[in-house]
Amino acid sequence: ADAQAAARALAPLLKGQPLEEGKLVRLSGQDAGPAFVFKKGLLLFSSSAQDLDGMTARLGGAGDGALSTAPDWAKAHKLLGEAGRLELYAEIAPLVRLALARADAEDRPQLETAIHKLGLDGVKTVLVQIGGRGAGLSLDAAILWDAPKDSLVGRLLAPAPIPAGALKSVPARATCVSAGRLDAPGLLAAIRGALDEEKGKDFEAALGRAKETLGFDIEKELLPLLDEVWVSYDVGTREMFNLWSGITFTVGVKDAAQMEKCLADLAKACNKALQGAGAEAGLEFEVREAKVGEVTVRYAALSPWPVSPSVALANNHLYVSLSFNTLRSALKQAGSGPGILELPAFQEA
Repeated sequence: ADAQAAARALAPLLKGQPLEEGKLVRLSGQDAGPAFVFKKGLLLFSSSAQDLDGMTARLGGAGDGALSTAPDWAKAHKLLGEAGRLELYAEIAPLVRLALARADAEDRPQLETAIHKLGLDGVKTVLVQIGGRGAGLSLDAAILWDAPKDSLVGRLLAPAPIPAGALKSVPARATCVSAGRLDAPGLLAAIRGALDEEKGKDFEAALGRAKETLGFDIEKELLPLLDEVWVSYDVGTREMFNLWSGITFTVGVKDAAQMEKCLADLAKACNKALQGAGAEAGLEFEVREAKVGEVTVRYAALSPWPVSPSVALANNHLYVSLSFNTLRSALKQAGSGPGILELPAFQEA
């Protein structure tokens, strides 16, 4: 930064005093209060004036070790590079220790056990970078972790590439696209493993009740049908008061016939379970069916709510949306017209 430009920008804080190289400027009358200093072209702010002493010492080559020499900092930057214009770096272990320290003594052992079972104690470092690529901005993140592979964090952060073909069904007019991996059966197993004995029994009882109500086993008959790669995209369709209605979720299905049976059983179970319950609350609720070409769309008519959760099975993929109109549009566009993979702007990004 230019010293003169910095002085002009900081004039209200300097109160007529010159901006001197290396001179501490306090923003309050307290020694430990907020302050800033200009040194070697850098403007350093801190909520504590005492912290600035160490920062300026490190700039001069003295003081304790700089963050840039920390092994995890180096590993994270090796993954993302040094192109970030704005960075957020956080070491997670101190935050976990702080959460445990602030917990009530009687709750601390249970919280510590939950953190370990979830694998949160294995998350080491998070680095987020906002940088420039060409004419636009890029947002990149790196997470260093050493969590057990069968923990919740281990399953969610397991590194695996997203195949390019996963985006083939996304239309070119999509304004936002995301894709990720989710091992649904493994995630359920990780959640089960993170529960204590009492909550584990409640969890199993809930799964048992769901099986009786739905007519199929969620864990054994539904989740294994789903591929790991999930895609969501927004085509800009909106319904009144529903900002999420333009989003469509899609995931590959391994056995279309079995998935169709599960969807049919789910619709019947919902209609049976909620029959009459909506009227008591002044609501109309019914799972209905409609055809979009040769595809059957099942949607929940929720009057007077401005949403219509919808689901359909097409091209060995499950489509889900909060809006019937959005899902109908997605089905009509799937496989027809240009896709997002063909857009020059998407290829450049």
